[in-house]
Amino acid sequence: MEIGIHKKGDLQILSVKGKIRLQNWRVLDKHLENMLENGGRWVAMDLSEVTLICSTGIGAIMHNVRKFRENEASLLLVATTPYMIDLFQLFGCETFMGDSIFADWRSLEQRLHSQGLALTGP
Repeated sequence: MEIGIHKKGDLQILSVKGKIRLQNWRVLDKHLENMLENGGRWVAMDLSEVTLICSTGIGAIMHNVRKFRENEASLLLVATTPYMIDLFQLFGCETFMGDSIFADWRSLEQRLHSQGLALTGP
């Protein structure tokens, strides 16, 4: 699993590439925790290059979405592949996280613009 972090205006982006398994989920969880603790109010997790995710990983994503909400922040998921979209549907994530899951970057950007966030910059 590879992780990248960058900013686009007010949005922090955590990109994940490869396989998210039980043994490496804690690394991803720690990055999200640090982003939240350091004032990340709008964080997007780019899952477009994830090739495998275990059920524990799905549960951990749901936990982090809830944790961000409890801290008046948003963890937004970009699941551009049919694999990720199917997994979220299989686990019933849309019911709990429907307003946090986006099938493409364009729909996420439209949502953020409606919230008044700036997406220009590095």
